[in-house]
Amino acid sequence: MKIMTPANWITLFRIFSVPLILVFLDQYEKSDEINQPDERLRAGSFIIFLVAAFSDCLDGYLARNCGQKSKLGAILDPIADKLLLFVLLFSLATINVSKIAKIPLWLPFLIASRDILLLFGILFFKAIHKEVEIQPHWTGKVATFGSFCLIGFSLLGTVFLSNISVYLCALFVIASTLVYFFRGLKYLIYQESRSISSTPKKGNFV
Repeated sequence: MKIMTPANWITLFRIFSVPLILVFLDQYEKSDEINQPDERLRAGSFIIFLVAAFSDCLDGYLARNCGQKSKLGAILDPIADKLLLFVLLFSLATINVSKIAKIPLWLPFLIASRDILLLFGILFFKAIHKEVEIQPHWTGKVATFGSFCLIGFSLLGTVFLSNISVYLCALFVIASTLVYFFRGLKYLIYQESRSISSTPKKGNFV
């Protein structure tokens, strides 16, 4: 099996698109500071982001339907997604440009907190020697889609749509956090009940 499949190259493009978008946004902010905003830079950052967002669907399709699943892809894909979303959300929360709809700073921290809690949950199960596979839930998928939409609306400067997306995104991030928490709790209770039922009772001989 090839390590670097076309799907993996697309994922790498998504990772390297992040610093490129940041450079465009930085230069756009500097041009705005001298009252000569270069809208080509904002358009360029939006186009690169749009291609990067589309690449997320493309590499997933290739991996699932064209036999291009790999261990490297399984590692790179979530890293690329988190990097693209969190870095751009944080950047758009701290940028000072009039034609970009600013994102509240609490949102990227809310998303990061959800991911950190999930990571701690996985580490906890590993620490107690219980393997657990996280199955994506539709609330998490909606939150990710909402984050992509939010970044796009922010870059386009559509304040109304950006504000709606902020609260919808936050709602589904919280919902997905609760879903994963109760899933983990249910799994832990189930495993504990199994271990208790499999323990021989005192006085029983087989």
